[in-house]
Amino acid sequence: MNTSLNLLRYLSVAVFVLLGACGGGDGDNASRAAGTLQLARTSYDTTEGAVVNIYVSRSGGHSGALSVSYATTDGTALAGSDYAAATGTLTWPDGMSGNQTISIAITDDSAAEASESFTLTLSNASGGTLGANSSATVDIIDNDDVALAAIGSITELNSVTVNGIRYNTNAASVYVNGQPAIASDLKLGQVVALQGEANFSNATGRADEIRYSASVIGPVENIDATLKRLIVMGQTVLTNADTEFDPSIDPETFAGLAPGAKTQISGFRNADGDIQATRIEPDATNTDLQVIGTVAGLDLASMSFSINRLIVDYSSAAFIDLPLGMPANGLLVLVRGSLTDGILVVEEISGSINQVAANALAYVTLQNFDQAQMAIELGGVSSLRGEGLRIGDLDATVSGVSSLDLGDVGPIGQASVDISGVSQATLNMSVGSTLTGSVRTGQGTGESRLFYYGTNAAVNVTTDSLSRVIRLGDTRP
Repeated sequence: MNTSLNLLRYLSVAVFVLLGACGGGDGDNASRAAGTLQLARTSYDTTEGAVVNIYVSRSGGHSGALSVSYATTDGTALAGSDYAAATGTLTWPDGMSGNQTISIAITDDSAAEASESFTLTLSNASGGTLGANSSATVDIIDNDDVALAAIGSITELNSVTVNGIRYNTNAASVYVNGQPAIASDLKLGQVVALQGEANFSNATGRADEIRYSASVIGPVENIDATLKRLIVMGQTVLTNADTEFDPSIDPETFAGLAPGAKTQISGFRNADGDIQATRIEPDATNTDLQVIGTVAGLDLASMSFSINRLIVDYSSAAFIDLPLGMPANGLLVLVRGSLTDGILVVEEISGSINQVAANALAYVTLQNFDQAQMAIELGGVSSLRGEGLRIGDLDATVSGVSSLDLGDVGPIGQASVDISGVSQATLNMSVGSTLTGSVRTGQGTGESRLFYYGTNAAVNVTTDSLSRVIRLGDTRP
């Protein structure tokens, strides 16, 4: 009995001594470590006139003094005109951990412009380790009411929300498939072209004009219930969980569609030329059939071309509103007419968003469509931003005091640019793509700039003494 008690006392003392020799466990080990320095976040959104606070943290220990250098670097935002440059050193004394703050003032100007960005980078950590989060991107959102043109699907009604901006429609002129209408005629999922004003800092705006044109109005030729796709007047239509079905479709799903029914589809073309439907509804009107698509197989002798599997005869068209007064292969057009023996005999041909032009004060946003070829012309004081686009070949002219932002689009196959005045462009180029053209000031003052993302891109762009071509990084996915 006594022997057992003595043994327990011995073991207790031995365990106590062992723990004491080990310093009390992991907590003391961490306290004697210098720790790691890194940014708390790698991206920040801010607005003009604000102060953005960027936090640098010391974690994993607080033994000894530790310091790190920091500096800002221009992206599309320029130090001095868009934000106050910041450089310096942060120091944590022995025993101190937690966050320190770098505060950067953002310039508030009256210029209508696209979102711009710069980076802040940590370097030269002394006394400890620099963590993985060593660089942060700061996006500056314009806080001015800017003239705007936008193309996107309606995601909310009672006023309308397009591309994340909620527009008041009280004074808007509305057109549906070329005919005058009212705001209450607009429906969820319809892809519209909108003109007005917007404030991107609070995501609100005012619509002056809204135009809706269906991607295709015509008879349903085939339905594939398994793949949830259909053929409407020679156009393949894809549906998904986000497709809006009109309540009059019974049931209000893909199963409620019927072959032969005249149907109206709104959506975006993908790279294969198929329509990803954002809205499907019956069309009981006596309006012409119509389709928006890319001209292919143009036959000038017979005055015909095809849009996917649909043959279009324009020999009797009474109205042609196209850049050269006639169709051209690769041009995105809207055609209206009637079917005769499976051929669409058109009465009207007009251009569409293949050619985007802005030559006055305008801020244009384009979202979520694919285009094999796109020509863009910006002039005056203009800005165009693309999101979720896929462009094969780009031909862009940017002049005056303008901005073209295609840094958040899918990789561009090849591009030719002409940038002049005090303008800038940002492009996301495909791996191994070709980027050609020129960047020049034209006005002799200020600076024109071309920014691009590109992995192994072949760049042949000429510049003058007041212009720059700047690679921002590798091709973005």
